[in-house]
Amino acid sequence: MSASTLPRAARSRATAWVALGATVGGVAAYVFQIVGTRALGDVAYAPIGVLWTLQYLILAIPLVAVEAYVARGVTLKSPTLGRDSRVLAGWLLVGAGVLGAACWLLREPLFAGLGDLAFVVTLTVATYGALFLLRGQLAGAGRYRGYGAATAGESLVRLALAVGVLAAVPSTRALAWIMPLGPVAVVAGWLVLRGRPRADLGATPAGARAPAVDAPGVGAPSADAASAGRYLAATTTANAVAQTLLAAGPLVVVALGAAPAEVAVFFVTITAARTPLTLMLGGGLTRVLPPLTRMAQRGDPRGLRRVALATALGAVVVAVAGAAAAAVVGSRLVALLFGVDFAPDTLFVTVAGFGMAVAVGALVVNQVLIAARAEARLVVPWLVALAVAAAVVAVVDGSATLRVVTGFAVGEVVALAGLTLAALRVAGLAAAGAPGALRRPARPVR
Repeated sequence: MSASTLPRAARSRATAWVALGATVGGVAAYVFQIVGTRALGDVAYAPIGVLWTLQYLILAIPLVAVEAYVARGVTLKSPTLGRDSRVLAGWLLVGAGVLGAACWLLREPLFAGLGDLAFVVTLTVATYGALFLLRGQLAGAGRYRGYGAATAGESLVRLALAVGVLAAVPSTRALAWIMPLGPVAVVAGWLVLRGRPRADLGATPAGARAPAVDAPGVGAPSADAASAGRYLAATTTANAVAQTLLAAGPLVVVALGAAPAEVAVFFVTITAARTPLTLMLGGGLTRVLPPLTRMAQRGDPRGLRRVALATALGAVVVAVAGAAAAAVVGSRLVALLFGVDFAPDTLFVTVAGFGMAVAVGALVVNQVLIAARAEARLVVPWLVALAVAAAVVAVVDGSATLRVVTGFAVGEVVALAGLTLAALRVAGLAAAGAPGALRRPARPVR
């Protein structure tokens, strides 16, 4: 294989390993939920649904940013990465304690009075924090086989433990306490294997440069510390708002006083509808960003405009088709997977399917703005979308489920529209030759 073709082949293998890990991990996560719901029933599973929602938010908001920071530092061989990683780990431990204390104070509405589940939340932050620090190191070093194995292994270990534990002790507490153990197994396994040759853990082939990391919501690295700080502030804020819209619904349903059974049905339905997003966040967005970044580097505003418009229009078309399909088979499909006790109302599952398809489009348009180094423009559309969603929840009549899912869907439409307008404006400024538009990323430090 020639030197000119080796980087492309290495990138293809990286894509395959990341996608395989995300797919296996995602499937194992859904099987875990199927096993749990069928073993516990709707009422007993409700605290697990809340716990899973908190875990998802922890992973999707702060830990993705931590992983990207470490990956970028490894890629650029940052001399301060060791110190910075220790600081990040310290903040994660502080956050774990604060979040655990808050959950203990709210143990009645969150966990039906099971106070020890608050300590599970603390362990979740700590153990997944270690896992994401590890994944950042693996990605930054181009060790994507190890990255995929870590992603899939954590979920497979959790599933295996769930099957064994529920067979012996089918209780909410038993299932909850095994949830943070998957990352422990993966990190411990890596510590055992770290002395083996790099090829055993999926190193980049000899002669090939380690691929740059393009984690979801992460653009090209900058050599300027202030610029990197602004970038992290903008993307973390936007990501937090986006994930709040996507995943905080069960918590809002709890706050609105829904019964445990309604909370459980809401959780499993939204989780099932979020399948395309899970795959996108696990690997799809990772591979969308590089070609968009190259388009921006070439100074191709028309190309970026076409991508933004096509994504927005395509998302609306797919959302309408998805809503129609959900109206016909959604309720029966959820009942088939999770049991008849979890069958959702037709209107609920239809609106959820529509909103999730729109959300996929919004996250792809996110990448257009990041590729154009216009990440500061992400914040306002997402904040407006969250405010609109909250207003809809406040004014809509009906059940807690209907109010929350309607707010979610309307908020995603607002986000997609705002992000698309922002992308078109950035492309228009570039086409007009505005200073700083579609700036080339700073050259990485070698």
